[in-house]
Amino acid sequence: TRTGWNVLGAGDDMALLAGTLLSSIGHPVRYVATGSNGADYDHVYLETKVGTRWFGIETTENVAFGWKPISTILPMVRHV
Repeated sequence: TRTGWNVLGAGDDMALLAGTLLSSIGHPVRYVATGSNGADYDHVYLETKVGTRWFGIETTENVAFGWKPISTILPMVRHV
């Protein structure tokens, strides 16, 4: 038996879903747009606040809680 999710959608879709779920149980969230090509935003990930610190939540890559991608441009942060 295979378990798990088979998901389709862009990274911003998955970040929005995760952010909605976390918000629904009281966690503050914000979305961060980053870029790796030097000129354009090409990735969105989620951050949630635990205590006084914001932690990255990557929804498209298999990385640890708290990981944040390296951005070659100034990240754009939107609190919700």
